[in-house]
Amino acid sequence: MERQQAEARANGHDHKARGLQRALDALRNECTDQGLIDDARAEVSEKQREVAERQADLDAAIREGDKDDIKKRRKKLSEARQELLDHQSELERLDAGR
Repeated sequence: MERQQAEARANGHDHKARGLQRALDALRNECTDQGLIDDARAEVSEKQREVAERQADLDAAIREGDKDDIKKRRKKLSEARQELLDHQSELERLDAGR
């Protein structure tokens, strides 16, 4: 896990590195696997809400027709989707390790 965290930081995936750090901290504090899985599920739910919010923002910008705002909203939506995928991968990894 520490190797994955170092790779994530080296590749500029700060959000993934933070998630791995939380997992390492939890392991060091003798958290249960189920506790880690519950935390990962909560993160996935939060990221799903963020993606939905970013999609609504983009839809509003498209309706308004502001090209600069549309570009900005598309970028934010793309970033939110990537974070969601990262958190989903972490959850899958935790589920598989049970």
